[in-house]
Amino acid sequence: MKTEDLKTGLFGFRKASVFQYISEIEEECSAKLMERDAQIKKNEEQYLLRTQQLEEELSDLKEALEKQKGVRKTADAQRGGASAAQEQEAQRLGELLEKKRQELKACETQIQHIRETLQTLLSEMNGQVQELRPDAEEGHPTRNMSLFLRKNESVE
Repeated sequence: MKTEDLKTGLFGFRKASVFQYISEIEEECSAKLMERDAQIKKNEEQYLLRTQQLEEELSDLKEALEKQKGVRKTADAQRGGASAAQEQEAQRLGELLEKKRQELKACETQIQHIRETLQTLLSEMNGQVQELRPDAEEGHPTRNMSLFLRKNESVE
């Protein structure tokens, strides 16, 4: 009903007509409120369902994160263990290298000593050769030089 449909009487609108109009407006408002309540309830159920889904997803993600942290800790521990093992291996190799350097230095010292000894011996031998050379050049009769002659040559 519209306001134009209200029936008028001698002193204004008729009570019955006004009550009917108010009743119709109240019914329309009630119907709209019921629709709105139904929509709100439907939305609330959807939101609750979505909230539950999100909570489940959050729970799954938290579990995955905890697993990831566990994997990361394990990997870090392995890397740390690998790093410690690598450091130990590097230290062992460093010690081995130092030992080999010391051995090399000892060998170099021995070689130097042998060189000096050989030089001394060669000097002495050279000195002896120089002493004996004049005797060999003279062809000393007391010495038998036949060992150094060829078969065709005879000793004079």
